[in-house]
Order: sequence, then C-alpha cells, then structure tokens
Amino acid sequence: MNRRSLLAGAAAASGAALLAPLGRLVGAEIAPSRRRMLQVNGYAVDAETPLDLLTSYLTPNDLFFVRHHWVPQLPDKAAWKLTIDGEVSRPLELTLADLKKMPKASVTSVLQCAGNGRGLFKPYIAGVQWNYGAVGNARWTGARVKDVLAKAGLKGGAKHLHTFGSDKPPEKVPPFHRSLELEKVLEDGVIAYEMNGEPLPDLHGAPARLIVPGWAGDHWMKWLVRLGPQPEAQKGFYMDVAYRFPKKPGEPGVAFKPDEMTPVTELPVKSSITTYPERTKAGAPAV
Repeated sequence: MNRRSLLAGAAAASGAALLAPLGRLVGAEIAPSRRRMLQVNGYAVDAETPLDLLTSYLTPNDLFFVRHHWVPQLPDKAAWKLTIDGEVSRPLELTLADLKKMPKASVTSVLQCAGNGRGLFKPYIAGVQWNYGAVGNARWTGARVKDVLAKAGLKGGAKHLHTFGSDKPPEKVPPFHRSLELEKVLEDGVIAYEMNGEPLPDLHGAPARLIVPGWAGDHWMKWLVRLGPQPEAQKGFYMDVAYRFPKKPGEPGVAFKPDEMTPVTELPVKSSITTYPERTKAGAPAV
C-alpha cells in the first residue's frame, strides 16, 4: 500500500468515526485507576501518554502529552487578545469572543512532538527523551487562519506567518518564536479554542493555539498572542538551529551545519501497536 492509499483510507475511516458518540471516541471507557502520565522531564515538566492508553480514536484531554520549553506564563483569559499585524492593511486585536463570532471550523488531526521517539535513538541525542507517547489525536475547533487574515486584509507580499505565544523564557534563553509557510496555514490552519468538544485546557495552550494539520508540533504555537504575516521567515534559535533535520542523510552522531539542514515540517507515517487481540489467526476475525 502506498502513502496516498494509506492516507485516503485513514481519511475515510476518520469520517466514519466522527459519526460515533464523542465520549466513546475519546476513551471514556478507560478506568480512572489506569489514567496516568509518564513524566520525562523535570524543568519544564513534560509528560507522555503511556502506550497502553493510546487506544481510542481521539486521545482524552487529560491523557494528551504535555510539552513545554519552560514554565509557561498562562494568559489572563478575560484580558487576552490576539494581535494581527505585519503585512496586513487592517491590523486587528481580537478577543476570544471575537474569534467565536467568526465561522467555526473543526479538524481532527494528530499532534506529535518533532522529537517523539528521541529516547530510543543510539547514539544519544540531546533533548527531551521521549519514548512512544509524545503523540495524540484530537478534534480541534476554532476560527480558520484564512478567515482571520482576510479580516485583517492580508497583503500579497506575505509568504510566511510569524507566530508568537505568551510564555517568556528565563534570562538569556532565546524566545520560542516561529514562522511557517503562509501557503500551508492558509490551506488548513485553525486558531483553536476547543479540544475534543471542551474549552482548550491551559496545558494545551488556552485560550487559543495554532493548529497545523500534518505538520510537527513545533508549528502548533500555544498560548497564541500574535500572528504576523511577513515576506521572510522568522530568524532566531528555534528557526535557524533547532527543529531542523539534514537535507542529506549522514552517519549517526555526525554534526551538521545549520545551512545543511532544513526545518521539520510534514510528519512521515509512523505507527504504534497499542493493543492486540487475545487470540487470532490469519484470515479470521480478531477476538
């Protein structure tokens, strides 16, 4: 089966699954005694989902992996505003109520940390030592990026969307500022304020975060406070050094220069076996 056939089959399956009750889709049958997370970092606190709990179509909010670069500074939801500036003719400041007045869009999409599985690599690679569980699937609901930028009067010269969150790094640590290709985010990007039918949790970016279906989690900016279309990509540590991979494969452990690497964008197909039947045989239904 090729990639296109696999993704087409997955899309058909997801469409059928969306007709099922949401409670069953998000693992409501998982007993409280089994609900737990695996902490993989002390500062900031990062935690992954145990593999045996990644068994429902949608990952429950309380079991969804948590990734921070440092201790987050959560926005005041009552005072929160999203600034739209840069290459636009009508700069905006939108409240959460403003976003909710715009046409609503929902997308069911997998969110995966770009470093998921890093702890399994040999030789050792610096960074959060994730095993299998820095991944989850959720139904995200909010306003389309396309609609928000249209409201602000997006100019034709913009090629990249600069993204900013409210969290501030410790002293002398570079800020987590990012950008991504405008073409991609105009296609299917969402500014989400709901996750699996509930208000977006604080740990997952409340009151609003960016959703970039099919792309690695470093593009999914949490605690979103500003979007700025620009002609050029953002500069900085988290664009020019971090979240990049080699343009050409090399030997394990070999260091690459920044210009020999390219930003992580699309996620390749990756599968995890999280449950299995008690007994089965080839050609017969699993039981």
